[in-house]
Amino acid sequence: MNKNAPFNNHQIWELDISSSEELYDLVNNITASIENTTIWSRNSLFVDSEHLWTCPISIDCDDISYMYAFRYNIKEKKMYGSPFKINDDVYSLALNYSSNPSLFAIFNNVL
Repeated sequence: MNKNAPFNNHQIWELDISSSEELYDLVNNITASIENTTIWSRNSLFVDSEHLWTCPISIDCDDISYMYAFRYNIKEKKMYGSPFKINDDVYSLALNYSSNPSLFAIFNNVL
């Protein structure tokens, strides 16, 4: 990800996660019950410019990939849920209430 994928925090959880693998497993457990969800591969986890581990997901619905990322701040021991959009991808939208209210409600209930 880069400047073309801005993040906005939607949720905050206080957690103690010790590795990026643990973050990936947690996100996998959170999203397991949501159909058409793809967690980007373990190799796609990265540390962004704010020093947050980031685990992006997408949920495919109506030929659109709705994007969301779980970002963990090691120092603060907080995980942020952040809708985002890759600006140059016309087939993706940030997963939020404005982009798809019914899908976002389902997703938000799982969180």
